[in-house]
Amino acid sequence: MRPLWGDVEKKSPHSVNLLGIAVGIKQKEMVNKIVKWFLEHDFVVMLFHYDGVVDEWNDLEWSNRALHVSAMNQTKWWFAKRFLHPDIVSEYDYIFLWDEDLGVENFNPEKYISIVREEGLEISQDLMLVNWKYIIILLCAEGDPRCTGGSTD
Repeated sequence: MRPLWGDVEKKSPHSVNLLGIAVGIKQKEMVNKIVKWFLEHDFVVMLFHYDGVVDEWNDLEWSNRALHVSAMNQTKWWFAKRFLHPDIVSEYDYIFLWDEDLGVENFNPEKYISIVREEGLEISQDLMLVNWKYIIILLCAEGDPRCTGGSTD
């Protein structure tokens, strides 16, 4: 994926994971912490601006490295459906859709990915608890004999 303008050289060629996060300017401070954390772990960042405010993020040092998409009053799933097309996300190993109010203090992306990879999962969800590091809710990988029956239809 390439930006329409700006310096392409600033993006790490080693980034193989994508962080997508729906953001509003009221959560700018928390989002700043989240994005910095994921950039330290070599993620590409895509911000979905649901309040239409994009320019007020330009003062953050990482803003020009992030991909910005803006549409008023939309949800992360609306953005994901429209802007995380398979042609775009196919270059990434893992895609994280993060909530803007979920901290990262107790989250280790490398550890999480190693567990997901070891279990052969394509979809997973973590559960963070105050007194625990984190728990991974494992969703069965296709063809996993440990999974029985059940349908999401």
